[in-house]
Amino acid sequence: MEDSGISTGASSMLRLSSTSASGGNTDDQHHQPMVKMPNSSQNASLMHDSGICSDLLKRLSLGDNGSSASELSAYFEPDDDGDVQLHLAVASGLADVVDALVRMSPSPDHLSLQNNQGYSPLHIAVLQNQPAFVRRLVMAGARMDLPDDEGNNPLHLSARRGYLECAEALLASSPAPDQLFNHRNNLGQHCVHLATMGGHVQFLQFLSWKGADMNALEGRSGRSSLHLAVGARSLPLVQCLTEPKPTGCGLDPCLLDWYGRTPYQLSLMNGQSDIALFLASRTPNASTEDTAGFWGDAPSDSESEELYNNAAALVNSSA
Repeated sequence: MEDSGISTGASSMLRLSSTSASGGNTDDQHHQPMVKMPNSSQNASLMHDSGICSDLLKRLSLGDNGSSASELSAYFEPDDDGDVQLHLAVASGLADVVDALVRMSPSPDHLSLQNNQGYSPLHIAVLQNQPAFVRRLVMAGARMDLPDDEGNNPLHLSARRGYLECAEALLASSPAPDQLFNHRNNLGQHCVHLATMGGHVQFLQFLSWKGADMNALEGRSGRSSLHLAVGARSLPLVQCLTEPKPTGCGLDPCLLDWYGRTPYQLSLMNGQSDIALFLASRTPNASTEDTAGFWGDAPSDSESEELYNNAAALVNSSA
């Protein structure tokens, strides 16, 4: 069993790697060992057996008979960053410690404590792409609907990054609460918008199968996911969103943004002939000639983008 080098004493607490390892009292460092946050060179999905916290595991094997409520609660006291031991164990991929802390939690509420960035352990499990941790926390009662400081719940984060296995773990145990799908983050975005902007076709299909509102409009300029896909100039995204279920998402191609434009009209503005041709066959009463007349002389790509952004700013300023 691999040993992380962390003290196994009951009073030892994990610490973020942002704390300096070189300064301070040597004796303090011995009792407050460092835990390195996973870096990009590590496999984020790897959960290794750390071989630490034998005191926690011993307590569990004894049925916690010798542990008072105050002793157990000490493991859930926040540090200066608002992190408790469960945040740090999840971030470091310490499977045995996560399991021990979950089992020793005084209540399900302790599994959903948020740090100074609004992250709960479940947020961090998603950010680290740890679907097994996500599943463990959800099954133990961790809340799935808590927003972080940017208004993102864990499903928002999985949609943004395209972490499909984490999303499946979030939604595997019970019907998904509406607020997971239909909650807007601080930028007015639903999960479907974040997945579209990330280019995550499979994630969009998953959301569609799970009953998300694929026609939802984001809260800054009233764009649907299809408008965003056109703006991203991505024909695969447009096809995925427009094709009927179950292969596609069945999104309504006639949706108007707050400036009265369909995705088809937006594709014409941007000079996207392949996307316009595809959408014309799916948009009732679509007419290139009529649309060109509506917008006047076709603007250049840079002009149309400036027009769109200026209109968005004008509408947002009056909201």
